[in-house]
Amino acid sequence: MPSETRPRSNGYRYPITDEAILKYMQWSIATRLTWLEEANRFLFAALSPKSREVREAFRRGTL
Repeated sequence: MPSETRPRSNGYRYPITDEAILKYMQWSIATRLTWLEEANRFLFAALSPKSREVREAFRRGTL
């Protein structure tokens, strides 16, 4: 479905090329996990206190 006819979603999206996906697939599992952990730490540090509360409630299953 062309993007101009797709219904808008409440989420977000960004383009990623096939080349970027193939490059990621070449990373070792250790590199992928390190990248994921670093991204997770950065995102957690950037969250507002309210967003952290919501995140933790979601993780606990109380949201």
